Amino acid sequence: STSQIGFSLIQSSRAYLSTSKHLETFVSLPLVPFDCAQTDFFKMLRRREMVRELGYQTILTNIRESVLSVHELIGLLRWLCVDSGADKSYVKQVLSEIYYRE
Repeated sequence: STSQIGFSLIQSSRAYLSTSKHLETFVSLPLVPFDCAQTDFFKMLRRREMVRELGYQTILTNIRESVLSVHELIGLLRWLCVDSGADKSYVKQVLSEIYYRE
């Protein structure tokens, strides 16, 4: 069964391409894992607009709707510091929106 190994089938238009391994630790949306998103197949789907990259606004909306675990919070901070390429105003906005549980 696919649920036993952590895969599920959804339409590509409802999934997002992960642009960082860190995103997978805290984003609660259907994501194509970073390693898979780098393949020619998913690059072709992106060019044909059949799947989208996960953008800053979508990430911010997801953070607003989530209560992060400590593990997820660490993933978010790693993404912000290492991979996001975001400007300071976006980082401040994200940090002001975080809710987490211990």
